[in-house]
This record gives sequence, C-alpha cells and structure tokens, in this order.
Amino acid sequence: MNAAVVYESMFGNTRAVAETIAEGLRCGRRAVALDTRLSYPLIAGAARAIPRRLAHQGYEVVARPTGFIVEVTQGPLKPGEHERARAWGAGLVRYGAR
Repeated sequence: MNAAVVYESMFGNTRAVAETIAEGLRCGRRAVALDTRLSYPLIAGAARAIPRRLAHQGYEVVARPTGFIVEVTQGPLKPGEHERARAWGAGLVRYGAR
C-alpha cells in the first residue's frame, strides 16, 4: 500500500503531526487529510478541503479528515497529540483505513 500525508503548516505543528503519522503508515498508495487546530472552533480546519483536492489528483482518500490539537496558534501540540497521531497512522494501515 502506498500512502501520502498531505498537510499545510504555518507554524510547523501540522508538519510535526504529519511526519509522525507517516511513521505509522510507512507503506501504501492511499491518502489521508489532517490539520492542527485549537481546541475551540475558530475557523473550519484545513483538513476538510484537502480530500477534494486529493480525489481530484487521483488519490483514494481512505479516512475521514482529522485534526490534532495545539495549545495556542503557534503551538506546541497539546500533550498526547504526537502519540494520538502515531496511533492514528498505525491504525490506518492495520485496519485498512476504512
């Protein structure tokens, strides 16, 4: 299985989560979408728009978009989010990302 982790990162937090998720994926040709966000709704997360872009490029989007929480806008990630990201990535492979 091939996989692509597509993200947008202004402050580096989303990049950190995406790289951690990639550790869990390590193989595949499917795609997932994610973002980092504050714990309270400020604006819609970027992950909602990414699956359309991926599908347009011919990727199979294999999981619902998800968001990982930062403590403040510029980070850092909330404690436990790296672990949650790694487990999410590993679960995508283990359970076929459905």
